[in-house]
Formats: sequence, C-alpha cells, structure tokens
Amino acid sequence: MRRLAVVVVVFAVLGCSTNAGQSPTPQSTARVVALTTPTSESSLTRALTPSPTSAPSPTSDVAACTGTDANRAYFIQTAATVPFNFYCAVFPTGWQVKGTQTNQGVTAIVYSNTSGWFVELEEGCSTAAECLTDMQDPIGSTRFGDMTGTIYSMNLGYEIWSQKGGTGYAMMASRGGISDPNKITQAQFSSWAAAIIQVSKA
Repeated sequence: MRRLAVVVVVFAVLGCSTNAGQSPTPQSTARVVALTTPTSESSLTRALTPSPTSAPSPTSDVAACTGTDANRAYFIQTAATVPFNFYCAVFPTGWQVKGTQTNQGVTAIVYSNTSGWFVELEEGCSTAAECLTDMQDPIGSTRFGDMTGTIYSMNLGYEIWSQKGGTGYAMMASRGGISDPNKITQAQFSSWAAAIIQVSKA
C-alpha cells in the first residue's frame, strides 16, 4: 500500500461473605454486627469504604481518536473484526480523517491538516516492505504507541515500522508539495507516532 511517496491519494471512503465450613452471611446481618459491636472509627471506615478500582486505560479510549463520530464508529467496528490489535492516531485540533481503506487484510487511515501535512497509519502488514514506502537506512527508534518502532527518512518526510505478535504497523508522514521547504521534523513525527492508541475490541 505505497502511496505517500509519490502523491497522497484520498480514499473514499457487595455480595455475601463466606468462610470455609460456614454458611454465607447475608450482607444485611454483617451491617448490624458492624454497627452494634464496638468498633474503632478507622476500622469501620475501612469496612465501609469500597476498594479503589483502576481507571480505564487511556490507551483504549476510542473517544480520544482523531476524527468524527462516524470515524470512531468505524474504528470500533474494525477493532472488533481484525485478528490483531488496532490503533488510531491522536492529533491536536485541526486534523481530520481524510479516508480509510482495507486491502488484503491491511487497513489504512489517512489523516491531514490545513498546513498540508498528511499522515497515513497502516496496520496488519506481513512485512515491512508491504507497508513502507521508502526502505532507506534507519535513522533511529522511538515509541510507537505501546510499541517501539524504527524510524526511516523519506524524500518528503518520515516513516516508522514496528511489529507486534507477528503483525506489522507503519506510519508515514509527508507534506503535499515536493519542493516545500517546511519538511516535517523528526521530533514532530516522533510525537505523532508516540500518540497512537489502541482501540479496545468490543
């Protein structure tokens, strides 16, 4: 799915407690015992305070994904059907989803902003060559969501590749104009790559 190196194509697109050998004690009885038996304030507070629960992981919060409600509904549907972990990108205000595509098991999401930057996130690749546009020498590594990816330099920008559980993931970023001097910096690209999040499977 090599597109961005030449031109960006927009795709249409509280229960009972039980001790060993004893019968379950109803919750209402336990409360009577707790309130009629002398008990220190601290122990009573501990008994009535529910255990803290972990907050949902932000990496699974599809509401943070860049795009419209329709885009996010597509992400949820895709995550539920593909046999691998599915990710979306999280960009600052001003970015939008330009299109999505699924081809031979590989999904692609194209993002853009008003400054002429395009980013494509591809998932489900079998090999690096299947998704990467320009396999030059690697220039470093950085966080790619909850993975670590290898960064490559492209003629118009950068791309990153990582593999998890036998599934490949790639992100490519470039500006639309070949002669545009405002090339994306490696630091900027790395921040975009680090910000992708996993969409929970339904």
